[in-house]
Amino acid sequence: TSMMKECERLLNLLQVFKKTLSEQDWSHRCKEIKSKEEDITRLLGKYENPEYFLAVQRAVKKCIKKRTYRKRKKREWQEMKKVSKAFREREHRRIDLWLEKMKEQVEKTRREEQVKREADLVLSEVTAKKTGAKRFINLFNTLTKLRNARVQQVTSAGNFVSDSETRSYTQVIDKLKKLWIDQLKEYNIEEQGLRVMLNDAEVERVNVETKVTKQIQKKWSKLFFGEGANKQFIVPNNMEELIAIRYEWDRFIVADNTCLSSKIPVGWIVPSEPSNLEWSKYLQK
Repeated sequence: TSMMKECERLLNLLQVFKKTLSEQDWSHRCKEIKSKEEDITRLLGKYENPEYFLAVQRAVKKCIKKRTYRKRKKREWQEMKKVSKAFREREHRRIDLWLEKMKEQVEKTRREEQVKREADLVLSEVTAKKTGAKRFINLFNTLTKLRNARVQQVTSAGNFVSDSETRSYTQVIDKLKKLWIDQLKEYNIEEQGLRVMLNDAEVERVNVETKVTKQIQKKWSKLFFGEGANKQFIVPNNMEELIAIRYEWDRFIVADNTCLSSKIPVGWIVPSEPSNLEWSKYLQK
């Protein structure tokens, strides 16, 4: 092609300067054109040679095959990149969900520990009172055992022990012991009352959090799907109700060529880009 263009250029040049060129220049230009013509003839002779033509065909086929192989590899690489990207995004979403779940679990545990610390703080006073009462009761029991052991020791030695003193001691110890036992019962009642109050407060807090969460979900549902989004769906209890519901659905079935028959309804939230071919066909107007 370049040789033919060069010959055409020389011919055009000769036609323009045929009257002004000297014989020597004219002869030089003609020889140059003749040389180009011979080169073209030799090149055409190669193409007329069957062996050379077959070699060129093999080279072209090899080049086409190589180009096709590269295109196929490029498509496979691009597809692999898409699959890898989709896998990473899916894993990221899964990890984010797991982290969110763990965060909620940690927050729940922290909240439970905080509630327990607050409950222990509130109950610390009554717990200390109960511990003191139990300590006095154990002390009286120990004193009674100690006196009985000494009385038995004195009696074994042949000495006299006054019954009136024994009764008086026993009465005093029993009164003191009964006083602290009654006091311990009051402390237990007080502790039960505090625990009920703490439990009621925790239940109230959970109910408030649940109510707030439901209100937020209701707002989002209303924002996304309208006023009727919070209505409960009727669950069929028997075959007749199921058939009736399916009949209502089937009323909206139309032919494929119907206008807007397979289009996503107006107002629905759609992704900015289709995630797959099945989804993309519904985005077409």
